[in-house]
Amino acid sequence: MRHCDMIDSLERRVLMATVSGTVFNDLNANGVRDIGEPAETSLDVFMPRRSEYVVYQDGDPLVSVSSDGAFVFTVNPGTWMPLVNTNLYSEWVTTTLPERFNIQSQNASVSTTIGVNRVGSVRGTVFDDYDSNGIQNGAEPRLSQVFIAEGTRTDFYGQFLVTAKSGKPVTVALPLPSGYELTTPGALSRTTTPLPGQTIDVPAFGLHKVNTGKITGRIFFDKDANGVFSAGDEPFNVGLSYDAGDDGIIDASSMTDANGNYTIYNAPAGTRGSLFVGKGSYIPVLPTRFDVEVTNNQISQVDIPLSFTGVLGGYAFVDTNDDNLFEPQKGDYLMSQPIIYLDQNNNNARDPEEAYVVGNDGNYTFSYLVPGTYRPRLVLPLGWTQGNTQLLDTFTVVGRQFTPTVLIAKPPRDIIQSESATLTGGTVRSASWPNFTGTGYADYAGQNSGVSYAITRTIAGLAKLDFRYANGGGVDRPLQIFVNNALVGTLPFAPTGAWNKWAVASLNNINLPTGVVTIRAVASTVAGGANVDALTITPVAPPVLGSISGTVFSDTNKNGLFDTGEARLANRVVFIDLDNDNILDSNERRILTDASGNFRFDGLTAGTYKIRRVLPTGFRVTTPVADVTLTPGQIFSNVLIGAAN
Repeated sequence: MRHCDMIDSLERRVLMATVSGTVFNDLNANGVRDIGEPAETSLDVFMPRRSEYVVYQDGDPLVSVSSDGAFVFTVNPGTWMPLVNTNLYSEWVTTTLPERFNIQSQNASVSTTIGVNRVGSVRGTVFDDYDSNGIQNGAEPRLSQVFIAEGTRTDFYGQFLVTAKSGKPVTVALPLPSGYELTTPGALSRTTTPLPGQTIDVPAFGLHKVNTGKITGRIFFDKDANGVFSAGDEPFNVGLSYDAGDDGIIDASSMTDANGNYTIYNAPAGTRGSLFVGKGSYIPVLPTRFDVEVTNNQISQVDIPLSFTGVLGGYAFVDTNDDNLFEPQKGDYLMSQPIIYLDQNNNNARDPEEAYVVGNDGNYTFSYLVPGTYRPRLVLPLGWTQGNTQLLDTFTVVGRQFTPTVLIAKPPRDIIQSESATLTGGTVRSASWPNFTGTGYADYAGQNSGVSYAITRTIAGLAKLDFRYANGGGVDRPLQIFVNNALVGTLPFAPTGAWNKWAVASLNNINLPTGVVTIRAVASTVAGGANVDALTITPVAPPVLGSISGTVFSDTNKNGLFDTGEARLANRVVFIDLDNDNILDSNERRILTDASGNFRFDGLTAGTYKIRRVLPTGFRVTTPVADVTLTPGQIFSNVLIGAAN
């Protein structure tokens, strides 16, 4: 270093100001250094560079206190305030007021005295005493954000820590949260005096939510299907929840442990509610919804047996030629929206309590079926019958497996023998050529000879006309087909190879009205017609069916409207009230709302339907009466059923 630089450095050092002082242990925390109060040598002192800070920041001047409690800073002129670094030593607090020095000249010197006191602390916990026994067990959680005196709240883990200057008493006072009671011994306010640096643990505060009970039980795989937990059954891990008052709001929930046991705490007492079990690849042997009555500080025991489920499904088609085979090339077709139900009592009728699905493009699936025997049946119009390609009446569903089925809808077939028809210019014969049906067949004469078939129909719609015939000649013998004197088509009646070899000539999608219908087949060439054995009339499709759907909700403000925030109600019974008495009768069709509170009645013919809901005691419907009139095939949606007590 050059000589002149050394002189400049020494001059700057000499001209800098000093801030000094001592730190003492203020044993009685009175802010004054009394006789006998020693220097405190274990701390650091800093001076913030920016006046708005009172905690140490990186870069602030920092010195350690000497063995006699002294400290000294050399600084440039400016505003300086020495502080003890208590954010590094959290068990210490400052008892004297900090002094701020405005140093305006170099070579100035100021001094201060800083008193500190080593604090004591009181800590504890607050827990939710589910069983109200005053003791915290493993299942009882600690409560966060509970207010404690001294401006403190419990943390995420339900713990609190209150500090105080040494020798000063600490009062921990717990304002009782609304709806809770104290269950642990002692008062809500506790006072103690910790020594310097001492942490005193106070007994935990146990709080119990008043007017609640608990629901306990076991959820298990019921392998022997006896409804009770027995040898070989397995505990199951699943979630479940409790809806007190059936208002669609979950009031309490739980999970089973490794042994399948569960406990739902803080279930509101004095109410009857519903217990819901989650779904997966299983379903309870009993319904997923259980009615539970909860009593204050009492235990409601509900054991729930489960069973692995299976799936049953397949497709449904219309067998137009009655051969039990799906042959689209011969006019068979998939049912667009088949309604399939599981016929529990084998009465060949869909009862209200029997499960059903609506297929799509002929395909259908029943999921979550308890293993067992099932009879899938089609909802069919009057006169239609059902078959299946497996020639089985029942199907066995096994857990975790898919059971395939093929269901056949057989339309009513009107067969009119030619010998019963009216012939024009022809003859009924029963000899000459064998293999005809009935007692004879129509032998056409020349051109314009014909056969007229008459039938009375109760349902209008499209139909397929099948003429059974034989043509042993070498050329076509076409016939014109008339329905009530209107020409609907011409069939070639091609050669069959011999007069005793019979075939079928078909005309599809012919619209037949109700009432008396005359179908006439007239020869259009001089050769006359083929020998015609019979006419079979088969409906092309069943009558078009409609549906009614909607939503059930909790009308909390009772205004009759489905407002934002109002809960959709699952597992509520909706029914078609046939006698309009607002009571669900055994012969009335019913359904449970799904998880979103929605319901849908399918397979409805044209007519008026009164849609009603089964209500808990004390509840009433707040929305307009749901009387719905359907036209053929109409899809009516957005029926709203709100209720309140």
